[in-house]
Amino acid sequence: MFIVISRNNIGDDSVINNVDSLGTAESVAKKLRVTTNHMVCIDTANGERLKRWDRSLFANENKWRQVDVDKMEILGTIREVHRR
Repeated sequence: MFIVISRNNIGDDSVINNVDSLGTAESVAKKLRVTTNHMVCIDTANGERLKRWDRSLFANENKWRQVDVDKMEILGTIREVHRR
């Protein structure tokens, strides 16, 4: 079993439990990579983090990058950079 976690721009986490396969978890994670979230992760049922994606902090950009699962996480509200 797998768990998909997303963190929105305010810092609240949403958890989707009991995902049956890694392929399904990757599909769910892809749908969660939107501008209202800034981090999406896939964990195993025993808490081991397998994959993680972070979004660029530029407002209204949706560029997601796969990052090291042990990279420091941003907690709380994030500040978005607005380009002129």
